[in-house]
Amino acid sequence: MTKSAWLFDLDGTLIDSSNGVVRAFHFAQGKFGEPPADEWAIRKTIGYPLQQAVRDLTNIPFDQFILEFRKEAMATMHTDAKLLPGVLELLAAIRDQGRVMALVTAKRGDNARRILDHLNALDFFGAIVGDDNAARGKPDAAPVYAALDLLKAKAADAVFIGDTRIDIQCGRASGVPVIALGSGYETEEDLAGADLFVPDASALHVRFSECVQLAGSGN
Repeated sequence: MTKSAWLFDLDGTLIDSSNGVVRAFHFAQGKFGEPPADEWAIRKTIGYPLQQAVRDLTNIPFDQFILEFRKEAMATMHTDAKLLPGVLELLAAIRDQGRVMALVTAKRGDNARRILDHLNALDFFGAIVGDDNAARGKPDAAPVYAALDLLKAKAADAVFIGDTRIDIQCGRASGVPVIALGSGYETEEDLAGADLFVPDASALHVRFSECVQLAGSGN
């Protein structure tokens, strides 16, 4: 039988890469002579597809913007990304229980790997599914299905942990229960559609046994 599978979003759930995102966003805008967008407005889009932020906050065609954004992101974003409090302890506890983990993120897979490797957290994950690794991105179920396939796990034995409404929608679409963390930029009210809400990874570690029940026994 499959082991329980824990699927994690990245930004706002496991890490804070907001400074790097803002810097790359402003870098790309500067390449086209556009004044920098409001920093807080950019931060609130983190965790969602970048196309949405570019459409709402710039007048630059996405296919041109993304080329410049990626140059800066791949060069520097990993250097100032940081793990959120309690994340390493939580991941170690899950691993020590013999469970498997995957990352399901709106970032590109190569960028996510680079960041996790820099933070010494890459080895916890049996699969990385970025927005370029599935047929469709969040909120579609495709990224979760791709992660489960790579882990050789079933939706009935999985749980998805994220910090945005799009994570909840993705989990719902795939039939996987969702734990929402309040460590991103959305409120508990925004995340009311989750099966369980906890403030952050440290609190999730404290409530580990409750979360294991959501993820199935794995026996």
